Amino acid sequence: MKTKIVGILVCMLLIATMAIPTVAINRKTNNQQTSTDADVPEWEVGDSWTYELHYFQNGDMNESYSFEVIGDITYEVMEDTGDTYVLEGTTGEFDLVINIGRLVLKPTRFMTIGTELEIQKSDLALVQWHQFTKGLYLPWVGPIPLPVPVQVEAVSTTTFDPSWIIIPFPLYDGKTGTLDAVEFTDTGKTALYWGLITIYDGENTWGWSGLDYTCYEEQVTVPAGIYTAYNVSAEYPDYDCIRSYYVEEVGNSVKQLIHIQFSNHVTYYYMAMELKSTTYTP
Repeated sequence: MKTKIVGILVCMLLIATMAIPTVAINRKTNNQQTSTDADVPEWEVGDSWTYELHYFQNGDMNESYSFEVIGDITYEVMEDTGDTYVLEGTTGEFDLVINIGRLVLKPTRFMTIGTELEIQKSDLALVQWHQFTKGLYLPWVGPIPLPVPVQVEAVSTTTFDPSWIIIPFPLYDGKTGTLDAVEFTDTGKTALYWGLITIYDGENTWGWSGLDYTCYEEQVTVPAGIYTAYNVSAEYPDYDCIRSYYVEEVGNSVKQLIHIQFSNHVTYYYMAMELKSTTYTP
């Protein structure tokens, strides 16, 4: 069964409330394995991947609140001890807009934004995802800027149970299967004016069942070049889709799309990334 029970998710100021109905999904059996497998890569401290990023979230199905970032992000391996990697995400030049009804918050140069990922070494599954933003934002009402900046501090941490497998290694042309069901637990806090006004401070749990996927070799062009990639695609018709284009010599996806919708087909979550450069060597 596919179930999302979305309560309040704060992701860099995002507050979302909605329930998405359940629908059954059939499971498939993996095809016979071939000799051209791509298995889990080994990363080292200092390996990094820079992507062009388009990130968007709606706060609710009425589109009363949204958060959008367009720019570059670099993920670098900072730790590789134990069973997990820790990756730090830092932004280059970017455009950021927060919409709250008619009010729009635009960042000033006195702000920071970033993310940290904990990833399981055995299968590159997501264990934990931490995000933060802090600094001064300039409020606008329509085309008119307001003269008083708003100080904002927001943090959000998402944990996955079990760890969220997006790329089902090993990969080979023609593989099919079902991604594991996952429960998401979000904790976060958003405050204004150095903590004097708390907008949100809480926890929410939601989840979805496994999506059927296919894996096929495909040539793909991104800013970093032209690659032969394993296109891993999982889709829930008319609602959700995940597409990852994994390349062995890059040790990561060169292109990725995640799109999740509310029950009325308004976009809840959208993230698209394309590789610009990497320091990884096989």
